Amino acid sequence: MINEQVKKILEENLWELATSSNDEVNVVPVAFKNILGENKVAIADVFMKKTIENLEVNPKVAISVFDSKTMEGYQLKGTAVHMTEGEEAENAKKTVKERTKGGLVAKGIVLVTVEKIYVTTPGPDNNKQI
Repeated sequence: MINEQVKKILEENLWELATSSNDEVNVVPVAFKNILGENKVAIADVFMKKTIENLEVNPKVAISVFDSKTMEGYQLKGTAVHMTEGEEAENAKKTVKERTKGGLVAKGIVLVTVEKIYVTTPGPDNNKQI
């Protein structure tokens, strides 16, 4: 599902993660992230208090990513779960600690199973599901 072109954009750019409870939408920038395969991504939980609260009510999420130079972009929609233990959570904790020289601490990950991907690039393929 996450093809090579989408993967390239995901790897090279920041993401925005959107969650929603019954009455409040929340969007956060994502810097610490990892692609785990063709339909899974992991996002480090560093400052995600409202995100985690929303996931307890509604596990559906959207991730937006785009290259600001080319305007190529994608929206990934899926279902997320918050995890504080396990190999991927431990990897995220280690990565955040190393990259910030101990300045930030990850509490776990938001593991997203990607179910749909849409093109957000301006042009004839905009809103096309891939």
